Amino acid sequence: MRCIQRWLSVVVGLMLLHSVSWAGNAWQSWVADVRQEALAQGISAALFDRIFAEIGEPSRRVKNLARSQPEHRLTYSRYLKTRADNYRITLGRKYYKKYQGLLERIGHEYGVDPCFIVSFWGMESSYGSYMGNFPVIKSLATLAYDSKRPEFFRKQLFIALKIVNDGHVSLDKFKGEWAGASGQPQFLPSSWVKFAVDYDG
Repeated sequence: MRCIQRWLSVVVGLMLLHSVSWAGNAWQSWVADVRQEALAQGISAALFDRIFAEIGEPSRRVKNLARSQPEHRLTYSRYLKTRADNYRITLGRKYYKKYQGLLERIGHEYGVDPCFIVSFWGMESSYGSYMGNFPVIKSLATLAYDSKRPEFFRKQLFIALKIVNDGHVSLDKFKGEWAGASGQPQFLPSSWVKFAVDYDG
């Protein structure tokens, strides 16, 4: 029994050591570096400090989700089978009919077939029924700090900070899926600033 207790103590100690090393001095040093670059890009120092005080440390859940993503690619037929189910298609027809006038105006203005808009909407957020509940900036900071594509997510992080800094969305409402996409069409920040239009003035 004592042997087991001793072994468990060692395991717990190693886990805590790993936790401290992952979200300790290296993280603080990384945040300081990001802060310097963010301020050079015009982000408010007070806003940056408030955001990262709330973040505290990287998200272990986001880190684990990033590392558990499958490496294989889905074929087109398998993707359709798993994502374009009858329920989603039925909802798509319903929403197309409900917003047909608006969709046709948007389609005419931007040269995009309304059917594609509705399909994209359904695939990305199931017509807005699930848009994610992860704090976008914390997710992006985590992935910029510790992922297979740190430079990509670092770029997204700075754009997300600018979105909040410029008052386009409040920090508490800036939620999305674990990799930083948000909103009805699940745009990453770079797509958000290039393509997003709310179309309500």
